[in-house]
Amino acid sequence: MDQTGLTSSQLFSLNCLYNKNMYAGNRFAPLKRSTETLLLRVQQTIGRGDYAAAEKLAREALETWRKADAPREEEGKLIATLGKCLEAQRKYEEAYELYMQALNYLVGDAYNEIYTSFLYLNERMGTFTNGSEFKI
Repeated sequence: MDQTGLTSSQLFSLNCLYNKNMYAGNRFAPLKRSTETLLLRVQQTIGRGDYAAAEKLAREALETWRKADAPREEEGKLIATLGKCLEAQRKYEEAYELYMQALNYLVGDAYNEIYTSFLYLNERMGTFTNGSEFKI
């Protein structure tokens, strides 16, 4: 909470609603700006090593993004950041599921970034051995 007594999620939502009418040309411009601001806070929280708090903020940002029906193809940064938080806490299965779902709709650089994270996580979890063999 800040001096207004609102949580970061409430401030984020209010900012999105306030800016919604100001940018009629690009309906998601305010949401994108708010998301970038919140992602900076998440990165700062990660920098302090508080991955649980960072995970909570990243989940809130992703939830707000999805509630606004924003383009799923543009969730790459949110997914990557949340995945990083999950991996740092050794929540590998959750990160795996997050990446698997995201690979169904991401494109371009966002897809490549998440696919790379997915492969690294698979290697870390021991899913693949001897190159391309799948461990059962």
